[in-house]
Amino acid sequence: MPARSAGKPVVVPPRGPTSAPVAAPAAQKQQAAPVASPPPPAAPPKPAAAPTPGPAKLQAGEEFVAHNRMRQLVARNTTQAAFSIPHVTTMWDVNMVAVLEHRKAHKAEFAAAGVNLTVTAYLIQAILAGLKAVPAANSTWTDDGLIIKRAYHIGMAVALPADSYGVGGLIVPVIKNAGDLNLLGVACGQRWPSGRARINCARMRCRAAPSPLTNYGTSGSRFQTPVIVNGQAGILGVGAIEKRPVVVSKGSPLEASAGDYLAFLPMTTLGFSYDHRILDGATADAFCAAVKAALEKWQ
Repeated sequence: MPARSAGKPVVVPPRGPTSAPVAAPAAQKQQAAPVASPPPPAAPPKPAAAPTPGPAKLQAGEEFVAHNRMRQLVARNTTQAAFSIPHVTTMWDVNMVAVLEHRKAHKAEFAAAGVNLTVTAYLIQAILAGLKAVPAANSTWTDDGLIIKRAYHIGMAVALPADSYGVGGLIVPVIKNAGDLNLLGVACGQRWPSGRARINCARMRCRAAPSPLTNYGTSGSRFQTPVIVNGQAGILGVGAIEKRPVVVSKGSPLEASAGDYLAFLPMTTLGFSYDHRILDGATADAFCAAVKAALEKWQ
């Protein structure tokens, strides 16, 4: 150690490094390890399948029968009509004596020509008289106005055979331009397929004829309230023809008279359901009055 002189500072050399060397971080000495990718997100759970009716949902003594295509179409069309068309039905009694006498007198003549003369042919001819008397009964409703049909296409509801469950169906063949046909032409045009052959005609299916007829009287019903579908102004239903007691009056129809008497006449009841947006009670009854007159005064 050097001697200290008076008045002079003594410099003492350091004994070692002033600070230890700093080691490099391990991250600088080694290459960074690759970062692992996060696991893919779990797939969302699949929604539960809609329950399918079947034996698991049935109670004892029940059986599930799936709807066929025709049943689905009938359900769709009638449900839509029920919620979009204001239905009103008017009932009219009709004396069928003149029609039945004419049919009896000419049935053999038509049969010789290979045509079965049915009451339905007379009904179609009577509908034509009603449509010509009230053109609005042969129209289609739109929000801007009525589309009046000058061609007369008459549809006739025809039942299909029911299956073992009692589930049937229907088709509506259409006689086009029926206004150009006479009774023989209409009788030829309405020779619908019958029996099992009707099933093969289901592809003709149910176009909405502007002027349909349903003759539910063939199954014994006196009257029903037919359902209109979109595109129609109304539909005429015809009940069973049956003998009923009818008062025949020689005087006033409302006052008692010694000349009044009861007659047992073949009668039917018409049920005309109409779209109240198109027809009112008076105009619907005017249509029915023309149909009634055509049938009762047939010559």
